[in-house]
Amino acid sequence: MKLNYFDENWTPTTVERSDHPRSEHPEKISPPKNFELMKELAAKLAQGFAFVRVDFYEIDGKVYFGEMTFTPGGGDFSYKSEGTDEYLGSLLKLPEPTHLPKL
Repeated sequence: MKLNYFDENWTPTTVERSDHPRSEHPEKISPPKNFELMKELAAKLAQGFAFVRVDFYEIDGKVYFGEMTFTPGGGDFSYKSEGTDEYLGSLLKLPEPTHLPKL
């Protein structure tokens, strides 16, 4: 199985998992016809979460919601290039901690 990662503009990234190589020419893979709608819906569903993957499927021109997951792959995979975990982690902006009142 081949696995490709694209950015929000459908530009292929160099991210590659160790267990699933990238396609030889990911730039030839067309985005879904409803890609802009999918991005809009994903942004609404992901609101309020520091990180969540929102999955959609496009079948016969219709958009279907798949799932929201907070730990893709159960976090049990590695990337081919050294430093990819650190790079992706640097993109994550966590909210300030909430301080609970002392009892």
